[in-house]
Amino acid sequence: MIFRFTPEADAELTEAREWYSHQRKDLIWNSCNVSKSRCYPDEIEIIAVFHSRRNPDVWKSRVS
Repeated sequence: MIFRFTPEADAELTEAREWYSHQRKDLIWNSCNVSKSRCYPDEIEIIAVFHSRRNPDVWKSRVS
């Protein structure tokens, strides 16, 4: 199975990693959802990585 990130989701993941890397070293990295995706027979396309309190309209506009 291939996991492919859209450019927007990849940028969001990078941003989240950078933010968490500047927080406490013992902070658990679990306040982002990587659950907005499209599933195809041979791959899963990740379309959004976002904090659960973020406005869902941001990622919904990416789904056609």
